[in-house]
Amino acid sequence: MPFESSQSAVTRFRALCHLVPIKGSQHGFAVHDAPQYLEPQSQEWQAFVIATVAEWVTQEQPPVRP
Repeated sequence: MPFESSQSAVTRFRALCHLVPIKGSQHGFAVHDAPQYLEPQSQEWQAFVIATVAEWVTQEQPPVRP
C-alpha cells in the first residue's frame, strides 16, 4: 500500500491515530522481494515498528489528532 494512500485514509479516521513513515520500506515493512523477512533491513524496520507501537499504546496521553 503506498504511503500516500495511508495519509489520505488517516484523515477520515474517527479514532486517534499516528502515521509513522518509514523511509524506504514498502507495505509489510519488508525489503522488496524478501517475504521471509530475513533481510537485516526488514528486521530493523520491524523492530522500529514494534517499538514505536509499544511506545504509542503505553504513553499516558494519546497524541493530538492532526
